[in-house]
Amino acid sequence: MYWFCFCGTGMGVSISANKHKNVYCGVCESVTTARFCKVINNCNMLAMGVY
Repeated sequence: MYWFCFCGTGMGVSISANKHKNVYCGVCESVTTARFCKVINNCNMLAMGVY
C-alpha cells in the first residue's frame, strides 16, 4: 500500500511520517525522484510540496 502526503515543501510531513513504525517516507519533486525513492529507498509514502 502506498501513501501520499502534502505540505508547503514536503519536508515537515516527511519527518513526521518517518517517526511511525513501518513508514518509509521520501520527498519527491518529480516523477524521476519518486521512482528513485521507491527503487533505492523502498519508500511506501511520498511527500510532496505544494509551492
